[in-house]
Amino acid sequence: MKRTFVLIGFFMIFSLAACGGNSSSGEKGAEPDDDGSAQFNDDETADFEVVSDDDFTEPAEEDAAPQTYDEWQNAYAKADAQAEQVQAPFVEANTNFGMKLFAKLNEPGENIMISPLSISIAMAMTLGGAGNSGTYDELMDFLGYKAAGFDDYMTLNEQFDFLLQSLTYFDENFELSLANSMWLDDAFRGGVNKTFVNDLKKYYGAGYFVKDFADSKTVGLINSWVNNKTKGKITEIIDEIDENTVMLLLNAVYFRANWMQEVDSEGDIESGYFTMSSGSKKQAQFFRGMLRERHYYNGQVGKNGMDIRMLAVPFGRHAASIYFFMPRDLDGSVDAMISEMAENGIGKYFDRVNGSCDEYCEFELPRVRFEYGESIKDDFSEMGLKKPFDWNYGFDGIVSDKLFISDVRHNTYFSMDEKGVEASAVTEVYIECGADEDGFNPAFFRFDRPFVFAVRDNRTGTLLFIGKVEKPEFD
Repeated sequence: MKRTFVLIGFFMIFSLAACGGNSSSGEKGAEPDDDGSAQFNDDETADFEVVSDDDFTEPAEEDAAPQTYDEWQNAYAKADAQAEQVQAPFVEANTNFGMKLFAKLNEPGENIMISPLSISIAMAMTLGGAGNSGTYDELMDFLGYKAAGFDDYMTLNEQFDFLLQSLTYFDENFELSLANSMWLDDAFRGGVNKTFVNDLKKYYGAGYFVKDFADSKTVGLINSWVNNKTKGKITEIIDEIDENTVMLLLNAVYFRANWMQEVDSEGDIESGYFTMSSGSKKQAQFFRGMLRERHYYNGQVGKNGMDIRMLAVPFGRHAASIYFFMPRDLDGSVDAMISEMAENGIGKYFDRVNGSCDEYCEFELPRVRFEYGESIKDDFSEMGLKKPFDWNYGFDGIVSDKLFISDVRHNTYFSMDEKGVEASAVTEVYIECGADEDGFNPAFFRFDRPFVFAVRDNRTGTLLFIGKVEKPEFD
């Protein structure tokens, strides 16, 4: 029986708040009403065509999933053709940014998971609203796109379009769905740049929802959208909408995949201890699988690098894999390893594990389940992003008035057991040797110490999820 591996990465909320609310400046752009809520200035004339009610439409239903062998082969051909159009510098920029953010958010002794893919998509949608302000240049530098040679936003949009199309029905053995949406306060529907709205629809397939943000039911509608797009794994992301918030941009990613290896849910589960970074031990339940191909490596990456145990478990037709990384030394720090990987570039580690050895390998992973959710606005600021949070610079590609990002949030969910995985996790490993009755002597990886995991599209190199398992809780 095939076992299922499920990953749910989720997303960013960008609250673009009119500047009647909190800001880093004392000036005013949008005029507040008597009650303090922000409204657009009526005496300003936009230098762009504003959106009409006809432009606010929900996206069309997706095509039905392929059913027959021939239909899937055609789907693979289309997806792979799109993947070939995705440029390596674009992927490298997204991956490096995601890895740096992961290292920044990582806290010793705590579980974590983020989706670099989700974050990149949400940030790219926001870029489209930066217009000609200083916000645009700072965002392009911050995300690494300018250094990668993508000065033109339309070229960047095309790259995201190729990437998103390449991830549609690219393996029948797992499900990967991505959803984007823009939520606009009804009071501001008449002042939004039509080009911004149409680009979100054309390149990102974003749905558009115009609602009364003062109505408490809107919170329920947004949470319902989240619940639906994450298959019920993330049920709530907001409990209220600030009176100055005029727009939300959301992205959700859901990934579910079958294990390539058989996992015996009856006979291969055993109790054991997981040694956390503090040195204390936590009881855990471990399940086992076997790899029949070359997907593990022990050693350094780069000069003076830490010795690391690496393992890759492919899914389906090998278009995607989950990777596990753990310090080889029993006293090695997983947090130091994360910092090293961020500095060196995680792509080098993927390359090393994919070109290693031909021997069989057995592995054991712990049951684990956790949620992660943070506002990452302050982390962005500490990493050097300033102007998007200051309405003096604004987003003149969205409206003519001054807007700023009031919050950025990211939520994820992960669960892994012998039946499969939901979200993402990584285990630390050590290798033992053992022989069966026939003299077969496979390598043995047991992830019973803190480890990093990453889910990656092997065709383009896109990093879908990355996380750290520090405590194998399974409540």
